[in-house]
Amino acid sequence: MTDRIAELQSLLDGLQAGLAARADSVAGAAAALTRVQSAMATVGPSGSTGPDEGVPQAVDAWLPAALARAEAAGGTAAATAKALAALGPKIHWYRREGLEAPDDFPDKHALATLIGPADRPGALEVRDDLRVGVSLVAPHTCYPDHRHPPEELYLALTGGEWRQDMGPWFEPEPGGIVFNTSNILHGMRAGAEPQLALWCLPIP
Repeated sequence: MTDRIAELQSLLDGLQAGLAARADSVAGAAAALTRVQSAMATVGPSGSTGPDEGVPQAVDAWLPAALARAEAAGGTAAATAKALAALGPKIHWYRREGLEAPDDFPDKHALATLIGPADRPGALEVRDDLRVGVSLVAPHTCYPDHRHPPEELYLALTGGEWRQDMGPWFEPEPGGIVFNTSNILHGMRAGAEPQLALWCLPIP
């Protein structure tokens, strides 16, 4: 069996532990986590490592503060943030295209795909049955509402708000989780501090 990048495995261990600690408190999350864990039990082929050309502005501007905030929160958020920082030099960051958003949105967010299909920018592990990644949102910025067929679990590493189906905004504490069912409309937004979260989507 192919060995997984050690730093990636540490991050996945923290992600799974964080999700497992809260999954029973969120309807549907436990079943989704079971599907994620089943996929993570196997290792896919290695993808590419190393930073992209033209790292999004938000990474340099806000990632250090977001990681520091997560580590200060303690618990699962701190442990997972430390694993993410260790993986840092291998991560490819990119901007999301095609969303209806303000003109400055490209400079106010960054994404990274850690596990995903070959056509996803910079996946460290290539596979079609699972996507795992990172979202970083600059202060006072909304990541626009969007939807996708796969269900999705988030592990919040900092504060920040989410909403579903245009409902009220809610804020899980650092180490809290969010579960988006298949095709539900959802968005996220940062307050006075940057928002940092991990996400995973089991692909049927």
